[in-house]
Amino acid sequence: MFQFLHSLFYEPILRANQDADMLYATRKDKINFYRRRAWITIVVATVCLFAIHYLSSHALLYDAVLQLEKIFSIPSGKWFNAIINHHYKELFEHFYGIFVLAFFLLIIPMLTVKFVFREPLNQYGWQIGDTFKHKKLYIVSMLVLMISMYILSINSQSFADFYPFYHQASRSWFDFVVWEMLYVTLLVSTEFFFRGFLLFGLRLPLGGLSIAVMLMPYMAVHLPKLWPEALSSIVFGIFLGLVALRSGSILGGIGLHISVAFTLDIAGILQGKGLPKIFF
Repeated sequence: MFQFLHSLFYEPILRANQDADMLYATRKDKINFYRRRAWITIVVATVCLFAIHYLSSHALLYDAVLQLEKIFSIPSGKWFNAIINHHYKELFEHFYGIFVLAFFLLIIPMLTVKFVFREPLNQYGWQIGDTFKHKKLYIVSMLVLMISMYILSINSQSFADFYPFYHQASRSWFDFVVWEMLYVTLLVSTEFFFRGFLLFGLRLPLGGLSIAVMLMPYMAVHLPKLWPEALSSIVFGIFLGLVALRSGSILGGIGLHISVAFTLDIAGILQGKGLPKIFF
């Protein structure tokens, strides 16, 4: 057991620290590059988090629709009212919000890696890496997390009120499936931003400390959620950072993230209106 915990928690940090130490000891010509890259990574991440906080609001979507009506000489309120009164109004709002989030959490960081750092994405965890070497760890972790979340949801009205974020997900299977597809897009974007762009972007020159730097904003974005999820994001963030460093990939983290989110949605639906009974 001790050897397993040592392998899981200590070795990835030790290896990252050794890589950073070796950089300072033998690759002094590269130190300024990695310091500059770390600065750019932090600044880009900060600007992206600022942008999603203020640009993902549904109010901006409706303001944009009103402006487009003026630009294309559409009768005032025609498009606006069509969306407000539409059967899938809430789904449209989530689509807009997730589009903004994916743009700033996934697209902008990827473009930064490719065209500013001029590095391949696989250096930022966008690869299979050693994921399948640790499949037992991922499977056990997935089961533990899913069971824990479901137990917490039992007889909890707060879960039914909060999850899924799309409150019409139980209305039909179409609503549920489209929502989960949007949610997966959000989770992939989130995982790349925190465990890919931030973690691997800061691994050199910070070593294992890159996990701590990544953890602060990761926990902060969970504060609007229910306290069990916000609190667990601290442990979950550290764990995902460790396994990403260990495997060189964010693929396992994406799988774990999706499994937990899916469990929360199913638990919320079961505690509330129940599973959908119609397709559309």
